[in-house]
Amino acid sequence: LADLVPVASQQPSLEEVKTRLLYRQALETVRCYEEGVIRTKLDADLGSILAWGFPPYTGGTLSFVDFVGIKTFVSTLDRLADTYGERFRPTQKLREMAAIS
Repeated sequence: LADLVPVASQQPSLEEVKTRLLYRQALETVRCYEEGVIRTKLDADLGSILAWGFPPYTGGTLSFVDFVGIKTFVSTLDRLADTYGERFRPTQKLREMAAIS
C-alpha cells in the first residue's frame, strides 16, 4: 500500500500544477484554432473564460499565449512534454511562429 501513495517530494509544486493546467488548455485551444474549429481569437478567449472557466485574468487561452510570449510558450511546452508526456508537445506551426518572432 505504501508504494501506491506518492511521497510528498514526488508530487509537483502548486506552481507546476497551475502551469500544467494553463498550458495544456491553451495548447488545445491553439490546435482547435489551427484546425479551423475556432474561427477567431476572440471566440477562443471568450469561450475559454465563459464556457469552462479559464482564469479571466489571463484574457483567455489565446491571449495567455500572447501574454507569456510564443517563444516562452513553446519552450515551456517542450519542458512539460519531456517531463509529463507528449500531450504537451507544441504543434509545428507554433514552433514556426516561435522561430520567426
